Amino acid sequence: MGLEDRDWYRAEIARQERRPLHVGYRRLRRWATMAAVGIAALLVLPIAVAWQRSGAPPLPQIVNATPYGQQTPGACGYYTNSSARAVPRPCGDWRSNQVAPPNGATALCSDGAYSYSEHPYATGMCSYHGGVVQHLR
Repeated sequence: MGLEDRDWYRAEIARQERRPLHVGYRRLRRWATMAAVGIAALLVLPIAVAWQRSGAPPLPQIVNATPYGQQTPGACGYYTNSSARAVPRPCGDWRSNQVAPPNGATALCSDGAYSYSEHPYATGMCSYHGGVVQHLR
């Protein structure tokens, strides 16, 4: 090893010691995500505790609701579906055990909910309710 090689080696080691620590993109992104979640938890927790202690009113209960078999379409209003059409909004407790399906229901979902889709055999029906158990039309 010559004198020039030794000088180069020492210069290289000194340069590496001066170089800032390389963190890496994935590690930095993971750290930033964890920090954001921690900060969000610190901000939300006091609000949740204060809301719980404030004695917020309970959610409204449906009393004397008309059973599904006796409902008229549109009795509880309408909503706009993905085809931009007004569809009757179902009323009451749509997950209760009942003898007959509600008026206008097109499918029974696996969690007990009813779907009112205008396209009863389209994909995505009951997609957030565990899938279709039975088509009603």
